[in-house]
Amino acid sequence: MQAPLLISLPHGFNASGVTAWAVRLVNALAPSGRPVGLIVHDEPAGQVAVEFRLDPRVEVFDARGLPPLDSCEGDLSTFRSAYRLAAGVMAARAPGLPVVCFPSLLGDAYGVFAALSREMPGLVRVVAVHHSDIPYNDAVCAHYAPMLSAFVGVSERITTRLHGMLPTRGTDVYGIPYGVEVPAGVHP
Repeated sequence: MQAPLLISLPHGFNASGVTAWAVRLVNALAPSGRPVGLIVHDEPAGQVAVEFRLDPRVEVFDARGLPPLDSCEGDLSTFRSAYRLAAGVMAARAPGLPVVCFPSLLGDAYGVFAALSREMPGLVRVVAVHHSDIPYNDAVCAHYAPMLSAFVGVSERITTRLHGMLPTRGTDVYGIPYGVEVPAGVHP
């Protein structure tokens, strides 16, 4: 059995590269038997949910109806029970293995998982996936570095930046590039 994977989508199923990446990742891992789940919040005001096809083995934890995570101003108490429930369900799918948690997009998503890692030591491992080379993502990774188990850069440039920002965490920084699928027969 492999460790469960839980990804937070604080902007729901909106039209975003991070959302598409998360859906592709869980859909690719689910057939292998790895427990995978998504915590799905509401889409931001003015955005409509995209209808992504999910493998039926992907667990979806509904955080819709909660206030927007990016408006909580650091008060994460409203979200902790929903995240705790999701982590507990995923942990039950692979007893004895930690739940690998990928927060995304917002520093407060990292904050909720950070709180869980303190509440559930040994059960929750938080990994930063750095999707773009904007200063906000650098600041979030640097701020939460002490509680993060690992860092993933999705390009060589971002991975190099992470190594430079976190010189003492070199063995915890991985480069795992991803790109856009190109249909067979299409030549760029």
